[in-house]
Amino acid sequence: MMSIPLLEVVGITKNFPGVRALNNVSLSIYPGQVHALVGANGAGKSTLVKIIAGIMRPDSGVIRFQGNKTAIRNPAHARSIGISLVPQIPRVCRNMTVAENVFLGGEKKFVRHGFLRWRDLSVECSKLLKPLGVQIAPGKLVKDLSVPEIELVEIARALSFKSSVLILDEPTAALTAAEKERLFTIIDTLKKQSTAIIYISHRLEEIFEIADQYTVLRDGEVVSSGQVSKVTKDALITMMTGKQLSIIKHVVIEEQEQTRPVLELRHIAAPGVKDVSLTINRGEILGITGLVGSGKSTLAKVLFGLLKPHAGEIYLDGSRVTIKSPRYAMKLGIGLIPAERLERAIFPHRPVIENLLMPSLETFTKFGVINEKKARTTCTAMVKQLSIKTPSIFVPVMNLSGGNQQKVAIARWLVSKPRLIVFEEPTQGIDVEVKQEVWNIIEDLRTRDVTVVVISSDVDELLLGCTRIVTMFDGNVVASYSRENVTKEAVVAAAVGDITTTGG
Repeated sequence: MMSIPLLEVVGITKNFPGVRALNNVSLSIYPGQVHALVGANGAGKSTLVKIIAGIMRPDSGVIRFQGNKTAIRNPAHARSIGISLVPQIPRVCRNMTVAENVFLGGEKKFVRHGFLRWRDLSVECSKLLKPLGVQIAPGKLVKDLSVPEIELVEIARALSFKSSVLILDEPTAALTAAEKERLFTIIDTLKKQSTAIIYISHRLEEIFEIADQYTVLRDGEVVSSGQVSKVTKDALITMMTGKQLSIIKHVVIEEQEQTRPVLELRHIAAPGVKDVSLTINRGEILGITGLVGSGKSTLAKVLFGLLKPHAGEIYLDGSRVTIKSPRYAMKLGIGLIPAERLERAIFPHRPVIENLLMPSLETFTKFGVINEKKARTTCTAMVKQLSIKTPSIFVPVMNLSGGNQQKVAIARWLVSKPRLIVFEEPTQGIDVEVKQEVWNIIEDLRTRDVTVVVISSDVDELLLGCTRIVTMFDGNVVASYSRENVTKEAVVAAAVGDITTTGG
């Protein structure tokens, strides 16, 4: 039998110009339980948790916390009463220490006679990090941490406010399988301490692994709520999308008449990459996977000219090249869609049309003047082709959902007609329907003779969508698998350094 709700949201409605983001939304959150908030991009999940966390105010409706009607004025007020949000995109001060970030906004308790007691700050930080299993020095700068470590710092910060309600937004999006299990262990510990957790994830298998209750949002309304043990994955997908949909259909890949190398890496060495030799064939979808620190992200930087190797050779269509900068990579026909959408893949505050034109602006410019008609026609056609949901091509990209932001990031390269395009975590943080659309785009690129490299920690997706998969470990390519002989077990084993069963 359930206890009294720790947090109740009753009849919440929120409107934006021309859009009703939430319509009469109600849900109850109980102590010691994980409540999964599920829905497609644009369903209203982010708006709802922002209201709960005090970032936004609802137009109508009531929030009750510990049985009392509460008007959450701002994030500081939310934290003061015990509600904390760990966002998908970390909100950290990268040039400050771990301890400073953990207690950001709560430093006053460490001030004595006008001076901050650094020792006390560090000791208390260590006490918070220890139960999380985190071996990070409190004095270390956040900019020197990995993405998973930064996420744990965010969680520690939430715990520093003694939060009884913890909101986790796509917490495993950038984590490996091992790091995900570590996070789940932490969540289990928090549950035993009666912490209520609101868990947002597009990885539905996680919902069934860790959540007790679920609520499905679609078009700003609650479609269903209940116990996770009494619902199926297929049922959740149907409720999310309003139609039957399988989870990432197997991409149909026809055999190439012949394999022609488009890019060859010979003994490439760079910071984080030791000795990588790799051939990427024309019209191929090559998957690259590995743990954080394996070198896969470094390899993407080398391919796009963001990092110059200190040894090795690169050949493009048989000719040796030096990819000395991103601009030169673009001239060679190489594109990169990085994992960090808002920071590196798009210009969030600029309109859709400007984002789409950016990599190929010269194509639309003559004597320094942009051919506006040609630009509008091309961008409108691309928006239609990729089913980008936007009121207009003049709307800022930050106003779009995560899935549509990713489509914009992809479309801006399609306008430039690349010969090779590198995707980093292409489906990170987007819903199941848009994931399928992204993979359809990738397959369409292959049929148009564009070579695609997909760098991802999601092995299941790589197995379904790639013609070939290579695994990296400790800066080296340790295994390569053709479509016919690959298994998930072999790929995961190679990713942790066990290459006794590597395949062919």
